[in-house]
Amino acid sequence: MLFIIVLQFLIIVPYVYSCMVDWHASSLWSSQTIIYSPDYFDWLYAGVRANGDVVCQLTCRFVDAPFYYPPLPGLGVLSCGYGLYYVVGDPITFGIRIDLHYMSEVEADVHANKIRGLCEDWLSVNFKETKRVLETFNHPQFGTLRSMYYEFVCENFNPDAIIDKFLALLPKNGFMSLISRKVISKNDKFWLQFYFGSKYCKFIYAKEFIGYFNFKVGETYTLDIFKLFDFPGPLKIHEKSINGSRIEINILLYSSGTTKIYTSIKAEIISIELPFKYRIMGTRTYTIENSFISEYTTSVKYTLTAGDVVDYMRITFKIVEEGYGIKFESINVAGILIVLISVSIVAVIVWRFKRYRSSLTHQAPFNIK
Repeated sequence: MLFIIVLQFLIIVPYVYSCMVDWHASSLWSSQTIIYSPDYFDWLYAGVRANGDVVCQLTCRFVDAPFYYPPLPGLGVLSCGYGLYYVVGDPITFGIRIDLHYMSEVEADVHANKIRGLCEDWLSVNFKETKRVLETFNHPQFGTLRSMYYEFVCENFNPDAIIDKFLALLPKNGFMSLISRKVISKNDKFWLQFYFGSKYCKFIYAKEFIGYFNFKVGETYTLDIFKLFDFPGPLKIHEKSINGSRIEINILLYSSGTTKIYTSIKAEIISIELPFKYRIMGTRTYTIENSFISEYTTSVKYTLTAGDVVDYMRITFKIVEEGYGIKFESINVAGILIVLISVSIVAVIVWRFKRYRSSLTHQAPFNIK
């Protein structure tokens, strides 16, 4: 039994570590027709990969939308809305999803063209339709649901003019104030997610600082958020952040997207300089965040809210060999398995020998004829 338990432990723990998820940006087409009260106003995420990369995502859930489209009839079950996606250096993509429960395909086409026109006017570009897909979904209550998905692409435009359009939407306060022209570079990602019938949209900016750190065992490093974005500070939390502003920092991440990072190093946290209450979790990958479960309710609370001022955000850590903790290398696993198998064999031999002697003791005497 001991052998089985230890074997399961050796298999499960490395599997859990291998499944750690890298930074993730929200789905482009997840905008809902109905807006629910969010648990945070804006979100700052930063993750340090074991290869020295730093990945960041800044999200604001309520940015003033550059154009408005009235609400469309629907069940409110499907993820419908429209969104704009731009990777610096690539074409611009604009997508629309419309619920067909209360309207025909022809009517949906009319709405899609009007929405496309609004986006073209805002960006001063022309989109070409590349997809028009009828989608069906099986719902346990409403049965088969249908929606129409449209995708448009623009390839001819002035990149600087498009970036200026995005920057003009950024609020002056909050985490989005970290974004500036001087930090934007090729492959940075911009998302805008719009809601039918709302004057707000969700703004997402994602950036990878490739090779930001050059890790060496025994050396100490500091992740300075303000320095990372070349931001002079201080940072004032947005006045609309009534529900709070969320921060999450990971050190170290052992994957890059879906690609694992194989290395024998890990981080030891030396100091955490954050001028607000936080908590730290994890052993190999540390998660530092400012969220707490309310004592009297199950709702999540954040330690940064409207009007708070942040003067610095720094995490200092040391790179060490992973041998400081349990190291699941093949040679270690093989050695432990050999010892366990040997102990198991000896235990079986001793048990069978004792059983054999017991059987001799209880046998009837020989009959001599």
